[in-house]
Amino acid sequence: MSAPGDVVPADVGESPILVANDNGSIRAFHNVCSHRGAKLVEQRCTRRRTILCPYHRWGYSLDGRLRATPDFDDDASGIKVPQKLREAFNTHHVKNFDKAEHGLKPVRIETAMGLAFVNLNGEAPPLREWLGVLPDWLADYEEALQCGQLHATHRKTYDIAANWKLLIENFLEYYHLPAVHPALCNVSGVDEHQRYQGKGMYMGFATHPLTIGGTAIDPGRLPPFPQIREHRHATAYHLSIFPNVFFSLYPDAFFRVRLTPASSSRTVEHATLLTHKDALDAPNSETIMQEIFDFWDNVNSEDIAICENVQRGTSSPGYERGRFSFRFEEPLHRFQNMVADKMMAEPTTRYRIPDGDAETKLIDLPQKVL
Repeated sequence: MSAPGDVVPADVGESPILVANDNGSIRAFHNVCSHRGAKLVEQRCTRRRTILCPYHRWGYSLDGRLRATPDFDDDASGIKVPQKLREAFNTHHVKNFDKAEHGLKPVRIETAMGLAFVNLNGEAPPLREWLGVLPDWLADYEEALQCGQLHATHRKTYDIAANWKLLIENFLEYYHLPAVHPALCNVSGVDEHQRYQGKGMYMGFATHPLTIGGTAIDPGRLPPFPQIREHRHATAYHLSIFPNVFFSLYPDAFFRVRLTPASSSRTVEHATLLTHKDALDAPNSETIMQEIFDFWDNVNSEDIAICENVQRGTSSPGYERGRFSFRFEEPLHRFQNMVADKMMAEPTTRYRIPDGDAETKLIDLPQKVL
């Protein structure tokens, strides 16, 4: 969504929506024509001024206004319709039809950290309240994480035979790193991890200091994000924003995953590797970015394999429940409480925004949790 005229379709549950960049304003609408309900946009497109319905060619501007209804009333509003078609459907007799009453239905949308968040029923708290202290903690990244500054170098979609919650929970703990990701331990070791959770609808931890272990994601291979504080040049943040996105934010790259639940035992992951646009001018940057993506692709594939294993295991009647380690798995407990709160809440009940860890007192790294 980095350029005016970009239009992207997406699904929120069973509801198709579209997101449009209207001259720099990011807007979202239900992806259905107001006339007969046809889906308007099927794939990402660029440089659009008008969204045209494939069924009857009704046209909408990127701010959602209905601008054209060919041969439906006396004003085609600039949409050129062949003369033969006009003659075949010459029906300028619709009474009391006002285009202003038939625009696209808007969807609530807010942006932060290079991400767009939508809320279909309009009942969620403001995004700033939802994210809590996270924007303040990462404020020096904000310029780098704005859509116009980020460059998506690689994308990949994964079809996974596991429940979406298992994927979130796997991301939220580093207990499994030695067994599942031995290569990752060379740069992000278990002993360098600590929880990084303040007030807000998110969970996570940080790695500090990152080490030079001969991996593709070692710090210093690309220029760091501009304006970040010095200690962040050796720090990574692994954060999950409830309910369906998680990411690892390194000094020079941003590996982000968005989850789309397809069933109770299947999830589609949309992974994107991003960096600051200025990093593309660094020597050998294209090769380095490919190596970074290949590393994360391997790590993600290792996670997928173990999560599919856990899906099979937890589906067995022989599994009931396990015990968590507070040191390694407290973010999972925080996540599960969010899920429980949502499932137990009445339709009109606002979310309970959890407080932060007692040990987390600073905008910089929290105190080491032992």
